[in-house]
Amino acid sequence: MHIIDSCVTLQAQYFEKLLQEAQANWPPLAYTTSQLDKQCFALIMRPSEESRELLAERLRLVAERFTDNIYYGEKNLHLTVFGLPNLDSSPLVHRHFDRYLSSHVCAVKPVTLPLGGLSIVGNTLVFKAFDPIGNLLQFNKSALIELTEELYGDGVDITKMIGLHTEIFWLTAARIGANQPREFLDYVVEHTNESLGALSFDTMELIKTDHLFRPENTTVIKAYTLGELN
Repeated sequence: MHIIDSCVTLQAQYFEKLLQEAQANWPPLAYTTSQLDKQCFALIMRPSEESRELLAERLRLVAERFTDNIYYGEKNLHLTVFGLPNLDSSPLVHRHFDRYLSSHVCAVKPVTLPLGGLSIVGNTLVFKAFDPIGNLLQFNKSALIELTEELYGDGVDITKMIGLHTEIFWLTAARIGANQPREFLDYVVEHTNESLGALSFDTMELIKTDHLFRPENTTVIKAYTLGELN
């Protein structure tokens, strides 16, 4: 099997496993208001404005049928590379991350990721994104090893921060509301194998936001250009 086909197949299988878990444990627990409002930090990538508009239009079709979820609009849509600890509480950890990203993002070339259909990760509706040559996944796996060593003793759980993003990536589409009907799950399963084109990225952003990525609560701390020293 070609390496690209192999990478995409493994990622597709991981998404399928998570969707099966959602089917077995439906409905999921919804986020509370306090959880959604909680401040967080993350390293993200945003697709072009045109791509976000197309995805937001696709989401509007879902929202018309299932109104009780909290859907992302075009200004919210993004791909999370990985989460970060509270950088406000530790300037030292903040400097560690900035130094690491400034010197390592150059190894990640601008990327184009094929976009799959809908899926479910925990209590979140997502668009599946596939890393065909594993470039981003390798970036995260290296970060997991190196940052764990660098931040040993600082109380930072890098494994938790990176989470599933050593295996798969996605764009959050909605936070699933409480007591969603089985019909919604069936809709996701029906549309999980769609092909929605591809998204291109040339920048990573270190941001401070909340768990809905509300534009009014989102600050870009620093942007890093892929393939360049920053």
